[in-house]
Amino acid sequence: MTGKLNKGITRAKTKIEEGDIFYVYNDYYKKYFFGKILVDISNRLTKHIEGAWSSIGFFSDCYLVAVYKDIPDTPELHGREFVIPGSFIYKSEFNRRNKDGMDWVYYDHEDIDYHTLEFPEYLIASNYDIYLERGELSLLTGLTREQYGDEYHITGSKTGSLDFSKALLLQGYKTNEEKIYYHDLRLLPDLRKTIYAMIGEDPKMSYYDLALKHGKDLGRFYREGLPAKTMLPKKMEIDKRTGYPKELLCGVAWTFRQEKFPSLAAFTKELKEYNEDVSEDSFSDLWSSDLKLIGNRILVQYEHWDNGLDDSREEQLLLQADNGKHFTTAELLYKIHNQIRNKLVNDDNVFFEGLQLFERDDANYPNTPYYYILQGS
Repeated sequence: MTGKLNKGITRAKTKIEEGDIFYVYNDYYKKYFFGKILVDISNRLTKHIEGAWSSIGFFSDCYLVAVYKDIPDTPELHGREFVIPGSFIYKSEFNRRNKDGMDWVYYDHEDIDYHTLEFPEYLIASNYDIYLERGELSLLTGLTREQYGDEYHITGSKTGSLDFSKALLLQGYKTNEEKIYYHDLRLLPDLRKTIYAMIGEDPKMSYYDLALKHGKDLGRFYREGLPAKTMLPKKMEIDKRTGYPKELLCGVAWTFRQEKFPSLAAFTKELKEYNEDVSEDSFSDLWSSDLKLIGNRILVQYEHWDNGLDDSREEQLLLQADNGKHFTTAELLYKIHNQIRNKLVNDDNVFFEGLQLFERDDANYPNTPYYYILQGS
């Protein structure tokens, strides 16, 4: 089966959707890499769940994207077999307004059949237990922490692009990389077979059937006429020692790979548009209860690459709220962005994923909320 390139549609398509097939030209390999949007994680799944959701909630700012086996020299796709059956890629990379995002081109559309939909399979550690994560499922394995830290260390990952090298290496091509970094058990059939024997499940069973067996019907996210459910807000965890939230602004999307903003108003407008493009939900700049708890100043630590040291380096910012009481979301991110963007020009870890509280105070700033920036790539 071969899709035909409709150039009129290609030029007109500005927003990518589930079922869309696209391609990206890689100038290094001189090849066209084709992908397909399988799932919009937040809009299709996590925002419609009441209460707790498995670790897939970590990927709410991503699309699940498959990469086709066919990697041609021309923008024409022959066949529909995947070489990478699905990986999590930041939605912001498909945003046309992101000048550093992927230069993708719309190619075709094929509706998603949720009965055949599959998810990446990876392992996570929780206390002393190791779980297999697959879509909405979290299944206890018999692995030890030692095994998880060694041969079974297959963790979930999200990225900012198609994995061109992996798509080629999996098919025996030579690339500029020598090693494949695995984040999906589906690409390691022998290891996967061992895990499934351990949990007493059939590795050949589809995700749809396995989820049904465990009381999770994937179809409820796709059938029309079902009542919409809204995910309950994540309960704020407060550090008992300091009284500060353990995490801040983890639901706000942003990239530090932007120019310096001349004013808070200009930044607020861009932050609002950026988040609405990513999540398709309205975004307002409010004083959240989280930010009220930290007061009018905060110490923030971030990491960047230092060419002089030829190593990564950690630096701090001490920020003060303009109103002398507490920050707004936009004000805090505006001040962080304008002070660190130049230091991250050559870094991969430029995506804001929230702030996490240090377990200790900084000796130079006692009794000051002390957080580090969670930076994603």
